[in-house]
Formats: sequence, structure tokens, C-alpha cells
Amino acid sequence: MSIAVVDVILPCLDEEAALPWILSRLPEGYRAIVVDNGSTDRSAALARELGATVVSEARRGFGAAAHAGLLAATAPVVAFCDADASMDPQDLPRLVAPVAAGDADLTLGRRRPTVRGAWPLHARFANLVLARLMRRASGVRLHDLGPMRAARREDLLSSTCRIAGAVTRSRWSCAGRSAASASSNSTRRTRRGSGAAR
Repeated sequence: MSIAVVDVILPCLDEEAALPWILSRLPEGYRAIVVDNGSTDRSAALARELGATVVSEARRGFGAAAHAGLLAATAPVVAFCDADASMDPQDLPRLVAPVAAGDADLTLGRRRPTVRGAWPLHARFANLVLARLMRRASGVRLHDLGPMRAARREDLLSSTCRIAGAVTRSRWSCAGRSAASASSNSTRRTRRGSGAAR
């Protein structure tokens, strides 16, 4: 068994339909950590059958699931991705590269819809407003608070880094140093799963 270079944390709530595609798209050297957030379908069992590490998190919500996955991770770099097949894991290497090279502490995937209806207008508008607020508060050039991101595991676990609400939707700051961040385009697809660990 090879050692993972990147652990990909996939918060999961009733995503049985999406998991086969998501897990088949992980790049070589990337290990899936599926965090089951109370699924009522076969998500956890299927993820195990497909070779993923499965962690259960009883506390509902993306932040709780992401934090449980972070605690289970062992690779030097971790990535977070929705398990609903709305994002393509093949985009992860572009997000991971600046983190692995030490050029960024955090990278965020900037969503680019590939089909009509993949990202509803009301969700785009809310994201635009939140990204502007975060940009004003942090001084970091943000365009999207997308669900695909990457960072060094030790930075996220260290006491010098604080993440509001665990790893929820990317409110990131590091005490005593600036948090360098970068973004990379990632494709936005129509969701396949029926749940959402939110």
C-alpha cells in the first residue's frame, strides 16, 4: 500500500449515487477520507467497498464533518471537496501544487459552471456577496468561497492557525503571520448526490 501524498476529505450525507464517480476521479497518490455525516443510504458502506477510508461524524454540518476528516488525515497536504459530484477531483492537483510548493497556505477552487443550472443564480449571488465581505475583511483577493480547497495538514491542526467553525466555508487566519492564499479554476457540475453535509 502506497502512502498518500494528499488526503482528500469528502464530507458526505446521502451521496451514494455520486461516490463512485467522485472516488474514481481521484488522482494517483490522493487518498479519499469520506466522512459520513449521518447518511440514511449506503454511502458509508459503498465508500468502504470502493477503497475509501470512512469516518463517521454524528454532529451534523460541513464544518463538523470536515474537522473529523482533518483529524483522521495523515498526509502532509489535505484537500476538501464536496462528495456530491458537483466538483471534479481531477482539478485538485492545480489546487494542491501551490500549497505543496510552499507558495500558499491555502488554495480555494474558483467554481466555473460547465452546464446550465450547475450553480443556481441565488447561490452565485450569495457567494459573490460573501466573497466581497471576506476580501474586505482579510485583504486577500477572493472571488469564490468554493467547497474545493487545499492546505497543509499541520498548519490547520496547529495552535497558530484558527479556522472559524472548524474548516467551514473558508474563514481562515493565522496568528502572527499573513495567510497567503491562492485560487485556481475548478469546474462546477450538476450535483449527483441527494444529500449535502451542510
